[in-house]
Amino acid sequence: MNRLALLLACVLGVSGCGGAQDVGIATGANADTAARAPATAEEILQGRLRVAVRDLDKTLAVRALPAIGTVVGVAGRLPPEEIQRIVRTSFGRFRLCYEDGLRRDRNLRGRVIVNFTIDLDGSVSYVRPDGTEMPDALVTACVGRAVGGLVFPAPAGGIVTVTYPLVFNPGDDPPPESSPPAPVLAPPDPEGPWPIVVVDRRSIVVDGEVVGDVQGVIASGKLQKIDALFDALKSHRERWKAGHPGKRHPGVAGVRVGRDLPMLVFKSVFQTMAYAGSPHILVQPAEQPAVVLDLAARVPGPPGPDAGGYSADLVLQVQFFDSDLILDWKRGPTIVRTDRVPRAGTDLAKVLCDAWHRQVRRDQSDGLQDPLVLRSHHDLPFEEAAKVLRAVESCTRDVQLPGGQRVRRAAFWTMLSVH
Repeated sequence: MNRLALLLACVLGVSGCGGAQDVGIATGANADTAARAPATAEEILQGRLRVAVRDLDKTLAVRALPAIGTVVGVAGRLPPEEIQRIVRTSFGRFRLCYEDGLRRDRNLRGRVIVNFTIDLDGSVSYVRPDGTEMPDALVTACVGRAVGGLVFPAPAGGIVTVTYPLVFNPGDDPPPESSPPAPVLAPPDPEGPWPIVVVDRRSIVVDGEVVGDVQGVIASGKLQKIDALFDALKSHRERWKAGHPGKRHPGVAGVRVGRDLPMLVFKSVFQTMAYAGSPHILVQPAEQPAVVLDLAARVPGPPGPDAGGYSADLVLQVQFFDSDLILDWKRGPTIVRTDRVPRAGTDLAKVLCDAWHRQVRRDQSDGLQDPLVLRSHHDLPFEEAAKVLRAVESCTRDVQLPGGQRVRRAAFWTMLSVH
């Protein structure tokens, strides 16, 4: 891969907006501290990591995702035919989901497109089923859970991202199985402790061990994989799996950073954590330990021949430009609207929310969150990016769940483009 593009996906909770919050992790004043206030930043972050593991599948299920091709290698390599073999030999599990739907509607047919990530050990650390072509949402969710428990051969060199379509028709028979069904891993228990990376102006630390030189990263001027950090996180992951046989590792970790940390360092740390098998990362500002941003990393490779833009019709791209922010609404590669707003003295939360209502307007029964891409230059202080993320979290909308319950949900999930 010639160019690395890391996307930090940020699902932000509701801040001061009232109503029920059904996805993501509460930030700031919404943090659940009713039982007792944790004494340290470490306890706060570990508590949020446990919640992240518990709610991960529900959090990921409402994101409108970029389409990235049928089988796309990221940093790793795994033959497409091997991926297809595992999926085909597991089709009986997916068929059970569909047959359950046939009992509700004997004419049910459709397609579920499953986006998932194969982690370093072959487990599935991320799964997002797209059911826009499957009328039964319960079938879509069931297929997603089944894919999330699959185990593949360990990829060579890093994680692999896959988009796989599964078609269901009433008269179809499952494909013949030429080998035994693929094994399935059970969901993880939320108990930790989960790894936390601490970054200050001098050092990158994991479990009390210095694993990176911040000033060295700054001096290089380049986005980079930090080898000692990668090794430390990979070792932590291997120890967890050895102690939890048969369980699926959730790929969750935390990072604590100072407000003045250059985004070059933050992005280097984040991409390294993702490559080490932790694509779901909670970020805690060191000066505000009660504020925790729920982030997830996606590191797409070049699109395959079937790739075709975002599953969301529009994507909002926000980028820093001098003292302003540029807001570009894009449909595929085409910019359909551009706004320029000053960073100072602007109610950015209102600007973003007004833009969503003007451009998107999803129906209340459509609970998907729309993608927002934040672009930053390397020397921007983390604090400036965090201000935008906190503005995004206050843009919420009413969503009506299948049972009739109404909740407030963030309109956007945010990706930070890292390249």
